[in-house]
Amino acid sequence: MPMKKILFIFVLICLVIFGISYYIFWDNGNNKTINQDKIADKVLKRFKNYEAKISVCVISNKNENYYEMNQFVTEDSMKMIINLPDNLRGIIIENDSNVLKILNTTLNMEKVYENYGLLVNNALFLNTIEKDAKLNGFSLDKEEREVILKVKLQDSGSTYVKYKELYFDENYNPKKMIIKDDTQNVRIRIIYTDIKFK
Repeated sequence: MPMKKILFIFVLICLVIFGISYYIFWDNGNNKTINQDKIADKVLKRFKNYEAKISVCVISNKNENYYEMNQFVTEDSMKMIINLPDNLRGIIIENDSNVLKILNTTLNMEKVYENYGLLVNNALFLNTIEKDAKLNGFSLDKEEREVILKVKLQDSGSTYVKYKELYFDENYNPKKMIIKDDTQNVRIRIIYTDIKFK
């Protein structure tokens, strides 16, 4: 009888140790395997067609500027409407088939740029990180309750946009994007307050 008790206790201790090891090493923290193919195929493709409300902080050497915007993205066009600050309210930035339009609805003004690559590749849109990840590759990190997609841009055309980090919740919904310059200082911080994929 005592031998069965000792064996039972030994098996129980082994199960507890295995359970704790599984939790620490395979199911929690940075060691959890994240399928990059799943991210590329299922998550990033959603960014081709969405509507979002975003809060943007643009950080320069001297100050920070804050904006509230709405984004509308389809496979062929990108549109951004500025809601805050008040002096920029109603400005619309629209990219449709490589033609960039900046409209000021308050002043009834419009400026059109054709084939202007640097302005057309707007880093604020989610669909640009999908293209960047395909061209440059990406890495994934997992923290407590979020997944971070990191892209180092090989040829961004700007020293202010060199690194992008997109933070997802556990269900792979974007929560924020951080854009860093070539010295890895944060230049743009975007918070996704509401997003709907079509």
